[in-house]
Amino acid sequence: VIGWIFHNIYTTIVYGLPTDIPTAENSFNMLVTQQPFTQLVWHTLATAIVLFVVYKGIKSGIEKMNMILMPALIAILLGLLFYSMFFSDAFTRSLEFMFYPNWDKLSSEGIVRAIGHAFFTLSIGMGAILTYAAALPKHVNITKAAFFVTLLDTVIALIAGLMIFAFLFQFGSEPAKGPGLVFQSLPVIFSQIGLPGTIIALLFFLALAFAGLTSAVSLVEPTVEYFSSRFNYSRIKAVITSGAIYYLIGILVLLSTTEGVGEYLSVTLNSSSSFTLFDMMEQLTDAILLPVSGLAMAIFVGYVISQEKVSNDLKEEMGTVIYKTWRFSVRVIAPAALVFMLLNLTGIIEIKAQKASQEPIEQKER
Repeated sequence: VIGWIFHNIYTTIVYGLPTDIPTAENSFNMLVTQQPFTQLVWHTLATAIVLFVVYKGIKSGIEKMNMILMPALIAILLGLLFYSMFFSDAFTRSLEFMFYPNWDKLSSEGIVRAIGHAFFTLSIGMGAILTYAAALPKHVNITKAAFFVTLLDTVIALIAGLMIFAFLFQFGSEPAKGPGLVFQSLPVIFSQIGLPGTIIALLFFLALAFAGLTSAVSLVEPTVEYFSSRFNYSRIKAVITSGAIYYLIGILVLLSTTEGVGEYLSVTLNSSSSFTLFDMMEQLTDAILLPVSGLAMAIFVGYVISQEKVSNDLKEEMGTVIYKTWRFSVRVIAPAALVFMLLNLTGIIEIKAQKASQEPIEQKER
């Protein structure tokens, strides 16, 4: 996916932005289904950047990269948010879309997706946060660090959401999700602004690239640490080993969407349902592996580690009331929520979206 972003930056600079949705769809579909070599080039570049940063280590590589890319990401998003505020009606609609609840659309699928997204965006259940926490100096207050990580992550997500939906509503597009939004709808919208739109598009894709690279680095580091500590690998050997695994998996994933090869890397359930390796890995990690891993961690911290040890590490930082609330959440609330999520995946429990009520439109708007 980082390779797709690099490709979009390149094509925007060289060829400009697509001016209509069919052109944008055709361009993206051509890349994904008929241009495996182009994808491979950008995938190789993304992998090389990630592995170089990981090789340099947490202090010299990851921390330095984040000190540059994260402020740049925030600055770009804030600039785009400020620009979108000039779309007064569209920005107001974006605020309503983001923050006005529509209970008619609440379903178990939405809850599952929300939990999966929370795990993914905070790197919970995949070892990244655990690895970084282990690298913190002993004097660091881990409670405050966790709070600010969560706060900053949420604020950045809200800024990005407000900005993106404001642009969509301003130019008459409807909210979508996934590649269709990022690689098809938004470039067309930016093209309608002219030259400033091209600059905005480049800034937007740069922000996406920064976010993707920092995330990918965080996902590779735990594997490197595992090889180093478990098998006594040198850092360079651990980086090459883990990097080779991820690189080869990435090649299989991009081939799974390619015509002529994809059918050998896909699973067909019925005449109308087929899943590529890309789809399967996304579903497997987002909906199953992350929650199961999170559940295991919650049980381990809540029931396996002695309460005295956990209390000694956290009670002074949190205070008695917050510590007791946190411990109850880890022992009861989090496991219950994750078990519900897993039961929903099996179809044992399901919450269906309610049918929209027949209230007059005027009353609903009020």
